Amino acid sequence: MDMLVRMTTTLHPMTINGALRKLRRPTRSPKAAKPLEPLAVGEVQQRTFNCPTCARPLAIGAPICLGCGTRLLFGVKARIAGGFVLAGLIVGALLGGGLAYLGSQGSGPGPGPGVADLSPTASHPPAASGAVVSPPPVKPADVGIPSGAVSAMRQAAILDARLAAETAQLRGLLHRKSTQPIDIARVLRSLNTDATFGVDLAPAIAPWSAAAAYSNDLGAFYRAVRDSSVAGLRPTLSDAAAYRAAGFRMSTLLAKLPPLRATAAGIVAAAGLAPLVPPTPAPSAVPASAVPASATPASAAP
Repeated sequence: MDMLVRMTTTLHPMTINGALRKLRRPTRSPKAAKPLEPLAVGEVQQRTFNCPTCARPLAIGAPICLGCGTRLLFGVKARIAGGFVLAGLIVGALLGGGLAYLGSQGSGPGPGPGVADLSPTASHPPAASGAVVSPPPVKPADVGIPSGAVSAMRQAAILDARLAAETAQLRGLLHRKSTQPIDIARVLRSLNTDATFGVDLAPAIAPWSAAAAYSNDLGAFYRAVRDSSVAGLRPTLSDAAAYRAAGFRMSTLLAKLPPLRATAAGIVAAAGLAPLVPPTPAPSAVPASAVPASATPASAAP
């Protein structure tokens, strides 16, 4: 007995505790509960919808309800959504077939064998009548005229129509005593722009031998208008007498324009080409002048 007590007291306390722990009945850890599927309660209202079967809140785009197992398609039961798709396909096919049928019926059958073709594009020639058929217009290449020269002459005719309209506007200003220098200066600047373009255009008419002399006269006229407008715009706007005198000089120079236009029309008619009938632009309204007499000379520069 004493020996047993002595052996017990000599054992280390940790050894005793370890032996006692082994003798204890092992305890089982509790079975982990099955995690629940998260509800969509934390989503924003615009990103959730209710299941159409069990009203469980689900995130938008969920393919199946976690509560009742209903399959979903864009928030609708899959079976119902499939029915809608099938109905749409059937209706679309019916509408497409109906429109195709109506289109084929609207074209109508062609003329029968006993019906004459009265369309203007019929292959048979029309019946003889008393109407005179005008010959087709002559092309420049048919009579050996350079097409570039004819095109330049037509552009010059359009430019001359603009100059004629500006001439009428200038003469109307010169007949009014209330006209201001700035009004005359605007017309002179417009004439300068058109005449500068005409100086480069006139030589393109020279390759047409019948219009070579007209090309030289037209070029000289454009240069005279350009130089006269530049000289007329040099005085200051405070010099009303100088601008009125420049306007009268330009009006006298522009009197050469009608004979030049008549010459061009005669050349074109003699060649058998289509007449030069450019659209005549209407002269623009004379703007009310509001420029003071102390305007600088730079405002009158072309």
